[in-house]
Amino acid sequence: MIAALSIALLALASPTGNGPSSGDLAKAIHRFTKAKVSITDIRHLSCRQIAEDTTEARCVWQQRHNGRWRRYAGYLALDRSGWLLIDTPVRAAARR
Repeated sequence: MIAALSIALLALASPTGNGPSSGDLAKAIHRFTKAKVSITDIRHLSCRQIAEDTTEARCVWQQRHNGRWRRYAGYLALDRSGWLLIDTPVRAAARR
């Protein structure tokens, strides 16, 4: 029982469990766009792994830009150096 619980907790703590952390995303945005992005500029990050490839995820998040929070979406891939943006993030429609 304890072993099973330990494995479950490890899976939850894994940075690759559901996608990148806010810090990973900030680094990926910086590497892709060269823009300065801090972990405090990212909030409400939600990622879903792509079923066919567990090393890729579709993420939506809010990012502070010029003092305002804007919603974005993008695809990221995990490689040996960490999470990378696959393409330019796009502005996502606001939730209603």
